[in-house]
Amino acid sequence: MKREHVLSVLYDLTLTIGGEVRLDALLTKLLQRLLFDTSFPAGLVLLTDAASASTRLAAVVGDHALAPRIGQAVDLPPAWQSSEAAWLDDAQATAWLQAGSRHYRHVLKLPVEPEGLILLLSPEPPSSELPLTQVFRPVLRNLAKAIQLCRHSEQLTNTLITDRDQARNDLAAALQRSERERLFLRQL
Repeated sequence: MKREHVLSVLYDLTLTIGGEVRLDALLTKLLQRLLFDTSFPAGLVLLTDAASASTRLAAVVGDHALAPRIGQAVDLPPAWQSSEAAWLDDAQATAWLQAGSRHYRHVLKLPVEPEGLILLLSPEPPSSELPLTQVFRPVLRNLAKAIQLCRHSEQLTNTLITDRDQARNDLAAALQRSERERLFLRQL
């Protein structure tokens, strides 16, 4: 039973990762599925910005008090910067997560190397039959690739939109010149 459950969870997450081309939608849907499959009440994704070497909050599900902080830089405790999946239940280390009345004492840290990490949050230890620190490794490798592909797709989309807008402006200017020339030739 446990093996079938693990395989169904991995299959579900793989379908979720493969079904999105926009980064925000990918991260939100993945967090929703992770929370559903693990019984954590809240989760967030922290992404590393390669240019500035900073970490920013990219997605939040399950905690409306943390949601307004999306896009803000986050200073992670040094213990959280390792590349291993781990349980973190140090109240002082989770102090930066406290928002509103929720106090998260239990955190499952899932690294998405080299893109960032996923944190699943709970005030109480969640009950799960899954080996949570190990089961998501293959999916997280695919997630890192999917994040890179989404970023690339969004850059290409933005470039195409800019090129389209420039072409429209050039066409409008050419039509105006053509109309002026037509009126000038008509007056002769």
